[in-house]
Amino acid sequence: MSFVNACVLLGRVRPASRKARLIPLTFKWKESGHAQRTVLKAGAAALFTGTLFQAATATSTAQVANAAPPSRYGDGTWLNLSLMQQIVADQHRSFAEKRREMVDSIRRELNTVTPAVDGDRLEAVLSVIGTVPREQFVPRPVRPYAYLLTPLKIGYDQTISDAYIVAIMTVELHLPLNAEVLDVGTGSGYQAAILSPFVRRVSSIEIVKPLADAAAKRLRHLGYRNVDVRAGDGFAGWLEHAPFDAIVVAAGASAVPQPLLDQLKPGGRLVMPIGPTTPQEQLLVIKKGTDGTLTRCSLGWTMFVPLTGRGMRSSNNRGVSEPGIPSCHGADVT
Repeated sequence: MSFVNACVLLGRVRPASRKARLIPLTFKWKESGHAQRTVLKAGAAALFTGTLFQAATATSTAQVANAAPPSRYGDGTWLNLSLMQQIVADQHRSFAEKRREMVDSIRRELNTVTPAVDGDRLEAVLSVIGTVPREQFVPRPVRPYAYLLTPLKIGYDQTISDAYIVAIMTVELHLPLNAEVLDVGTGSGYQAAILSPFVRRVSSIEIVKPLADAAAKRLRHLGYRNVDVRAGDGFAGWLEHAPFDAIVVAAGASAVPQPLLDQLKPGGRLVMPIGPTTPQEQLLVIKKGTDGTLTRCSLGWTMFVPLTGRGMRSSNNRGVSEPGIPSCHGADVT
């Protein structure tokens, strides 16, 4: 990396606010015996105008300036100083070392945000995340960046969620023993791989057939025998495998599809990003009572790729976020 002009976001910024204090920053490092210097200049916009891969491989200011702006969260990345420093520090680390550091980072951040997250469940999920080779779930060119806490493109306008969000969503499912779980939005199969050790079966649906086929093959190769993957519209769920103890949806919509609510067992939980538009999404936990009543709480603001198929938002949707949804933990964890 040579001279790169970008904007620096300090700390974790809620996408819905789009606000951050920007200041010029400079740092130095050595790579292959040659001193490298990157100047990060504050500018008019806070959203980095290129993908993580473009940023990490840019050789000139022009390459970054000419990069296509991200169309939604996940197509690009929020660029902050710690992320850039991690890219540099990770260059000579093994995948195992990067994985351990990623797990430690998730634990530190969640413990800082709120102590109310179930500690036992969190540690169980982190222990699994610490064994899953995330680099196997991203395209080869971006494998060096697999353990950054950021979404990465996997093709077909889809992304792999960052492991921090995967951890939160998995913890909040409150999985019982021998659970049947529906995973909507297979992507590359990473969420299904994290769920696998906790459940009897993961039923995973991906609307993009090439991604579904690749994920099924990848999961079989890696030894995940209790994951079923099929290509289809996740809006309809998987009636043949229903009912489900838990449902996780890795795509945003204006409302939870009714078939998913119908296929959720009494006492079950559904975790999904919901909002009238992508920048107005909140990550919600929907709980179904034993009498079928639904309650919900928010884990905080987030932005996912949109649900496609029958659950796709209208392009004319300009609604406002619903106020008054209680916080699940007294503070946002997203």
